This record gives sequence, structure tokens and C-alpha cells, in this order.
Amino acid sequence: MPIDLDRVIGAEIAPTEASWTEDDVILYHLGIGAGADPVDPNELEYAYEANLKVLPSFATVPPFGVMINLFGVDGLEFNPAMLLHGEQEIEVPASIPTAAAVTNRATITDVFDKGKGATVHIEVVSVDDSGVTLFTNRSTIFLRGEGGDRKSVV
Repeated sequence: MPIDLDRVIGAEIAPTEASWTEDDVILYHLGIGAGADPVDPNELEYAYEANLKVLPSFATVPPFGVMINLFGVDGLEFNPAMLLHGEQEIEVPASIPTAAAVTNRATITDVFDKGKGATVHIEVVSVDDSGVTLFTNRSTIFLRGEGGDRKSVV
């Protein structure tokens, strides 16, 4: 299944909306092990509403839905069983609110031939209702079997 670089690079992926509450943040934190020591005041900041802080890695959760829309990008056909998550970078310019709603807008920024596969680079900007960017995710996915002698991937 070829990748059409002219149509894929710069393509915008259908946006998604996401929201979260304090309960979602706490559940995420507990899921990654925060709050393991229930009497440590530093741990309570991540597991109790009174002075709740959001770990920066939470920024990877709200844009996840937009990645599903990758399958609808014109010119990008691949077997989903051959997709691997390669890299993840997050940029968080300020503290993440404990509750918010965002719109996730994603763009395919580049595609590279890696011989036995191709990497697709995606940037997702998550903006709140007032237009403030809360965080940016940059991901690289590896599509096994989409590189090598495929003339459409350079």
C-alpha cells in the first residue's frame, strides 16, 4: 500500500475534542504509580483534590483520539497491524489545568523511508476553548512494510 507524499506531508488529520476532570487526572496519576505512599505530602499533590497538580505526561492522553483519525488521511494507506509507536515528545508551556476541554488539531509533518518501513511524523496541538495552547505532542509512528522499494516514499 503506497504512501503518496504529495498528499500526506502537511495533511491535516480530522480534529477531535477531549475533556477531563480532577477525577480523570487522579485516576491517571494512580495508574502510573503516583500516590503510592499515602502519607507523603508530595505524593498527595497528585492523588488528592485539595492541592492537585497535573503531571506533564498527562498531556499524552487527551490527543489520543485524534490519532485514530490517521486512518482517514487521503494518500496514507497501511495495515494497522503493522503500526508501531516510535517516539513521543511533549511540549507543555504552562501547568496543565486539573479540568479542561480541548480541541486537538493534528498535522503530518514528515514521512521518511527507513528501508523495511516508513516513519510518519505527526504534530498534535491541543487548544482550550479560549484559544490557549495547553500542550503540543509530536509523535513518530513506524509503519512496517511501507519502505524500501516503494517509489512513493522517499
